[in-house]
Amino acid sequence: MDADVEAAPRDVELSALEAEKQPMASPESGAAGPEKNGLVKAAGTGEAAGPKFTGLGKEELLRAAAAPGWTRARAALLAAFWLGWLGMLGAAVAIVARAPRCHVTGSAEWWRSGGLYRAPPEVFGGKLQEVRDHLDYVASLAGGLLLGPLPHHSTADPPLEEWPPQLGSEEELRGVLKTAKEHGLQVLVELNHSAVRNHFSNGPTRSNGSSAIKQAIGAWLQRGFDGVFLDGIEELEDSVLAEFRNITEQWSTDETPRLLVGGTRLRDPSSLQDLLNSTKVSLVLGVLPLGPPLDSQNGQTVLDPTHVAQLLQLSQGGVPVVWSVGTPWKHLVGLSPPLAPQVLLLLWGGLPNAPTLNYGDEVGLMDPQGAGSDQLTPMPWTELKALQEGGNSSQAQLLSLSRRLRAMRKKEKTLAVGGAQVLWAGPDRGVAVLRGAGAGERFLLLLNPGAESLHPFRPRSEVATPTTGPTPPPLPPRARLVLSTHGSPPPGTETPVEMAELQLQPYEGLLLRLPPQ
Repeated sequence: MDADVEAAPRDVELSALEAEKQPMASPESGAAGPEKNGLVKAAGTGEAAGPKFTGLGKEELLRAAAAPGWTRARAALLAAFWLGWLGMLGAAVAIVARAPRCHVTGSAEWWRSGGLYRAPPEVFGGKLQEVRDHLDYVASLAGGLLLGPLPHHSTADPPLEEWPPQLGSEEELRGVLKTAKEHGLQVLVELNHSAVRNHFSNGPTRSNGSSAIKQAIGAWLQRGFDGVFLDGIEELEDSVLAEFRNITEQWSTDETPRLLVGGTRLRDPSSLQDLLNSTKVSLVLGVLPLGPPLDSQNGQTVLDPTHVAQLLQLSQGGVPVVWSVGTPWKHLVGLSPPLAPQVLLLLWGGLPNAPTLNYGDEVGLMDPQGAGSDQLTPMPWTELKALQEGGNSSQAQLLSLSRRLRAMRKKEKTLAVGGAQVLWAGPDRGVAVLRGAGAGERFLLLLNPGAESLHPFRPRSEVATPTTGPTPPPLPPRARLVLSTHGSPPPGTETPVEMAELQLQPYEGLLLRLPPQ
C-alpha cells in the first residue's frame, strides 16, 4: 500500500512528460494534429494544468534570424558597439593629449630635483681632502657636484684622461667619490676647455681629436664619475657629440645613469633654441639671459619680465637645459644685490629644470672690481661658518633661502617635473608663473622686479597684457605662503594669505601653494 502511494507522484510526473511530447490539439477542432512549436499547450494533468511554451526549433530559429528585421537590428547593434568603442578610445586619447606634460622621474633625472653645484677644485683649497670635507655643505645646496674645470697640466698637450696629481692621489679621488655617494651626491667632472680645443685645433671633426675625447670620457666614467661636462658645445658638430654621448650611454645602467652635459656661451634666445633642438648631449648648461646685458644707468643686469616667458619656452623644448647665473669666473653677471634672491627663486621655483649654482651664488658672492676672466674669486669659508649658524645679514638670509629651495624642490614633485605657465608679465603686475596643472598640487610664483610695491590681485581697469598661450586658469581667493625672499615662515609651516590683499614689496618674490581645484 505504501509503495503504491509513493509511486503515485512519480507516475504523475511521467504522465506530464508524456503529455508534453504529444501533438497539440487545434484550439478550434480539439483534434490531435502535428505539434505547432511556439504555441502554448496544457502541461500537467487535470484541472491544475498550466500553460507551457515549447520554443522554436533550429530551422525555425535560422529562418527567423535571416528575416530582414532581425538582420537590420543586428547590424545596428554591431555599429553601435563599434562606434561606442571608438568614441571611448578617442576620449582617452583626447584626455592624454590635453593632460599637462609630465616628465618621467627617476634616478636618470636626479638633476631635475637636485640641480648642480659648479666649483673648480681650487675653490675648496686645491686638494681632494678639502673637497671631501665640504661635501656635506654642497649636498645641502644641490644634488650634484660639477667639479672642474681641472687645472692645466705642465705639458702642452696632456692626455685628457690623466688625473692632475697636484690635487691628490687616485686613492684619495676614490674616497671623495665614495663619500659623495654617502651624501647622496652625483659627481661630474669638467674637462679643461682649453685642452679640449687643443685636441680639435685642426677642426672640430678631426678624427684623432674625437678619438682622444672619447678615450678620456671612458676613463673618467670608469673612475666612478656620474658624467662629463664639455664647455662650448656650439663649436662641435652634432655627429661628434653623438659619438661622445654613446660612450656615456654604454657606461649607464638603470641604477647608475651617466650624463654628457654640454655648456654653451650663447645668449640669444633664438640661437639657444636652435642649439637645444639639434644638440646630442644629455643636458645643456646655459647662462640665464635675464634681459639687457647691462642697465645703462648703474651697470647692473636687470630682471626683464618680458623675458621670463622666453625662459620657460627654452626650458620646455628640445634637450633639457639647466640655467646658471654667470660662471665660476663671473658671478651673478653683475646682478644687483636686491635681485639675487628673486633670481634664485625663479630658477628653483619657476623653471621646470633645476639650476646650476656657481660656487658662492648661495651667499651672493660678487667678483671684486677689476677681476680678470681667468681669476677665481675666493670662497669665504671662514665667514660661512658663522653664516650657517644663522643671522640677519643678507648673506645669511640668501644661504637659508637657497637651502630651503633645494629642500622644497626635492620634496615637491610639482616643482621638479610639473608644467609651467606664465600667467602675466608686466611692469604694473610683475611676473606670475603657475607650476602644475589640473587637480594636482599647484604653486604660484610671484616676482616684483621693480623698486615700487605691487598689488597684483587688486581690481583695476588697466592690467598688464597676459603672455600668449593657453587662457590662464582662474586663481583661488586664498593661498598659503611657502617662501618669501623678504622673510619666509618657519620651516614646515605655511601662512594663509588673501589674494586680494596681497602686496609685493620692492624686489620681493613669493612662492604660494594653491588649494586643489
